[in-house]
Amino acid sequence: MFLALDSISKPNQNALVDSYGNSITFKELIEVTKDLTSVFGNRDLVFLLSNNEIGSAALYYACLSSKVVPLIIGADISIQQFEDLKETYHPQYICYPSRQQEKWKTYCGDHITSLLDYGIAKTNFKTIQLHSNLALLLSTSGSTGSPKLVRHSYDNIESNAKNVAKIFNINKEDKPIAFLPLQYTMGLSVLTSYLYAGATVYLTDLNLTDKKFWEYLESSQITNFTGVPFSFEILNKLRFFRKNKYPSLNIISQGGGKLSEELYTTIANYCSENQIEFIPTYGQTEATARMCFLPSDKSLAKVCSIGKAIPEGKVYLVNDQRQIVNQTGIAAEMVYEGPNVTMGYARNYFDLSKNDEFKGVLFTGDIAYQDEEGYFFIVGRKKRFLKLYGLRVSLDVVEHSIKNNFKTDVYCTGDDTQLKVIITEEKLLEDVRHYVLEFTKLYHKAVEVVFKEHIPRNESGKVRFNGKA
Repeated sequence: MFLALDSISKPNQNALVDSYGNSITFKELIEVTKDLTSVFGNRDLVFLLSNNEIGSAALYYACLSSKVVPLIIGADISIQQFEDLKETYHPQYICYPSRQQEKWKTYCGDHITSLLDYGIAKTNFKTIQLHSNLALLLSTSGSTGSPKLVRHSYDNIESNAKNVAKIFNINKEDKPIAFLPLQYTMGLSVLTSYLYAGATVYLTDLNLTDKKFWEYLESSQITNFTGVPFSFEILNKLRFFRKNKYPSLNIISQGGGKLSEELYTTIANYCSENQIEFIPTYGQTEATARMCFLPSDKSLAKVCSIGKAIPEGKVYLVNDQRQIVNQTGIAAEMVYEGPNVTMGYARNYFDLSKNDEFKGVLFTGDIAYQDEEGYFFIVGRKKRFLKLYGLRVSLDVVEHSIKNNFKTDVYCTGDDTQLKVIITEEKLLEDVRHYVLEFTKLYHKAVEVVFKEHIPRNESGKVRFNGKA
């Protein structure tokens, strides 16, 4: 198994600590795995209703080690979404936080035991056929209600854990804080890669704006912080980058989307001034989180680059005819190859027996170019383009350009008749509209700029309108 905990050199070292005051050693984590083996049947499907706490993380590891397949779902999912997932995938067991028993006990089946502040219930669904290498299921976007899942293999998870540990040079003394939700691929990658290397993972559900989060980070002497663009936007508003209050930090990593040039530069300069490594990364759920990384010594020289492929991976660009594009500066679709590319998608429980459909090759849907030194830069999503009056407009490029020139949150949408730009600063409506018209060269009736007080986002920072990320 990918975490050979029985060979950990410090069995009495904490493997997991959470902000509820709980902890568990590597030795105890092995015991939990043995306990769980006697509870679940061989190759069953388990719904794991997850919070960032000891029980969630330990049960995730124990499921993998016991060859039980978990679907990780945020414990804040609505009852209706949960019921829909149940009927779509027919789990044999459901694990839920004991503190949320009143919410879940009616919907999870017959309670059979408890483990690490988690209740375990057995449903009435019969055992279903699972592919022999299927290890884990995650939602495509990290949102808890999507019935479309990504099928991860044991090889995928081991590859991700091993290579992420390598690019961050993780050792047993590291203390990462895991605040991104575990049902989100970046959050889970932090857990698996640091556990793999024998480091203690510090879990928390505390919000970045909560004073207790920073007290927990300081008291735990956290060394590694991984966030998404939304996380860093919050840090910037909190004036985190004004001075170094946390001398234990030695790595700050970013993934989950593109930062504005201004914010990226702010982070990179802060890290450079405080002897902290800033390591931007790029990934997708379909590649078990990470595909590319930018070494910290290139962070200021290659602003907003995603770098190059992780160890054992390969990145290249293809045009619409899927011919390889080698020229520098030419934008085309990015393709990734590597052992961390997942098996494919599932839309119901019949799909859980499917073979590997991706076969190690992932067409990412991201449009990128490479510079003369082979470093890649994302410019947008293949599907996030409009064609207006014969012009091809990238919604991502427009968003990032506005963010780089105005202090406002922004989201672009629309159809092939009009570009709609949503901003959160009402006083900038006319200025942004004039800028977009000049930037895109569109006819004035093709651009609408509107004000909203708040642009709703999910837990990974992706925009949600009408329930969609």
